[in-house]
Amino acid sequence: KVPLGNMELCELPTVEQSKKWHLPAHSQPYMLMVTRGSCSFVKKVRNAQAVGAAAVLVADTSKDHLPDTMANDGSGQDISIPSMLVNKETFDKITKALKQKNNTGTVVAEMAWHVPKFEDKVVMDLWHSPVDTHTKDFLT
Repeated sequence: KVPLGNMELCELPTVEQSKKWHLPAHSQPYMLMVTRGSCSFVKKVRNAQAVGAAAVLVADTSKDHLPDTMANDGSGQDISIPSMLVNKETFDKITKALKQKNNTGTVVAEMAWHVPKFEDKVVMDLWHSPVDTHTKDFLT
């Protein structure tokens, strides 16, 4: 479940903020959506983990084009929950669903990704030119 809250989560929330954001009890797994900006992705995810989130959506509220990855500031080794960057269109759809009058304030969401299966071999293609003497020496 994704609680409603347009938060950056650059600092750990107070008890009052946690109540305002309707964070579920720690016994219920939930995905927290935070907005991009003001601090590192790692800090946002670490703080979400500290308040009991099982996963984090980091929402870009201004752009629909996203970078391929979220940068690690080098301190993310203690984070054990998954996180995903979502674009403005996805943020707007989730926010709209959360704000519907008949809604309970939660949206059911799932994070899934493909993990490639590696075989115990490396495949390489070597291209060379017959006039390149360095390549000739390498191949012989």
